[in-house]
Amino acid sequence: MRKHALYRSRSYDAQMNYAMFFSHDGKAFHQYHGFVPLSAVRIARAGVSEWFGSHGCVRLTERDAKALYAWAPVGTRVHVR
Repeated sequence: MRKHALYRSRSYDAQMNYAMFFSHDGKAFHQYHGFVPLSAVRIARAGVSEWFGSHGCVRLTERDAKALYAWAPVGTRVHVR
């Protein structure tokens, strides 16, 4: 729907670089900027804690976020399962 190479969420006061929004309510693919490494978040999320959850966004490593941002033009279809 829209893309921003540099973006800061006003709702969550969080940096979301390489943001590519795919829903009308603000869900996006974007670079993860948390204080805990993304690999640790994924392990914790796998069944230990809801605290590490997302509000619907897909958080990516910087490398993956950059690559997806460069590859997908605005209007690319996203299917959520």
